[in-house]
Amino acid sequence: MNGFFFSLTGNLAADPKFGFTDSGTAYANLTVMRTDRIKRNGQWQDRSTLAIRLTVWGDAVEDLPTLGKGDLAGTTAGRR
Repeated sequence: MNGFFFSLTGNLAADPKFGFTDSGTAYANLTVMRTDRIKRNGQWQDRSTLAIRLTVWGDAVEDLPTLGKGDLAGTTAGRR
C-alpha cells in the first residue's frame, strides 16, 4: 500500500472545539502535545515538545466529548 501514515499519542492541550459544516458534517478541532524524555546520568531530561493540530470528522467525533484538556489521546492518520 502506497501512502503516508503516522501514529501519535500525547495529551490534549485544550478541550476539543466542536462544530458542524454548512452541510451538517460534525467536526472537532484539537491539539495533541507530546514531550519525549530521556534519562542521562540518572536524571530525566525533557526534549522538545511536539504539538500537532488535528481535525476529526464525521462519526469519529462522537468519541471525543468525554476527552478534555490534559487527557491522554492517540490517533493514526494518513493519506493514500
